Amino acid sequence: MKIGKQANLYIFYNIQLMKRNLTYLLASVMTILSCSKNSGPKPGQANAATPQAIVAPVSSLGSFSGIISPAKAVKTVTFVLSATGKSYSCIPDTATGSFKMDNLPEGLYRVTFVNDARYGPLAYLNAPIFAGKNNDLGSYSTTIKAYYLSYEINGVFEGWPFQAYYPSSSFYIGPLAIGGIPEDTRTAYYLSISVDGLVHPGTYTCKGTSKSKINYSGYRLGSGVRISYQSTEYIGGEGTIIITSIDANKRIVQGTFTATLTSASGNAADTKVVRNGVINAPY
Repeated sequence: MKIGKQANLYIFYNIQLMKRNLTYLLASVMTILSCSKNSGPKPGQANAATPQAIVAPVSSLGSFSGIISPAKAVKTVTFVLSATGKSYSCIPDTATGSFKMDNLPEGLYRVTFVNDARYGPLAYLNAPIFAGKNNDLGSYSTTIKAYYLSYEINGVFEGWPFQAYYPSSSFYIGPLAIGGIPEDTRTAYYLSISVDGLVHPGTYTCKGTSKSKINYSGYRLGSGVRISYQSTEYIGGEGTIIITSIDANKRIVQGTFTATLTSASGNAADTKVVRNGVINAPY
């Protein structure tokens, strides 16, 4: 029976492989026997096992860490691996501002910060990750923007220039306007605050027939031109205004406020909850 050329090559390859394996096996046996001879106990000595050092494997992944100040200034920290474009992100702790992103492949990253709208932005940076290491980026600080009036309404931040009036003991702050028509075009709704009998810093309550009020009013748009009458108004309810400072020399009134406002339409379910209000109002 004839055996083809391919079959001959296959048999030859397997014979060579067997020879190599036998050679390796014999070498291993000789090494083990040699080690057994040399490691045996010497006369008069106990046969004690020699402890071997355990080397922990080095992780191929690394991490970033850092601190944001103030703690709530940044919503998300994003890390983009330059080599692949893959993105990773984490949320800083709202109490301490600390953040850490684990299990990142080794390489160079572009680090960016998504800041809360009321704070100034933080610049991006490029930073490396090394296998098994943490790269501490340190502390990053920003400051709140100098809005004259800012607040959260139903959880959404709003803040832009307003105009304040403080001719005597009555304080009013509302949208910056010319001829009674607000100039700001980013929204059709504006918040205004009136504080009656403001002479010294203190707490003022807005409730019922109180002359101190917090209103949230909407303005319609017609043919691209803002019309000055109100479309919807949120008034009443309850509110608290805390005036912390009145600087007569610099002509600035500062304070905080909160409120729960109801719709003038009479719909009890339609409310506006105002939180984290800040007044920084030159007059």
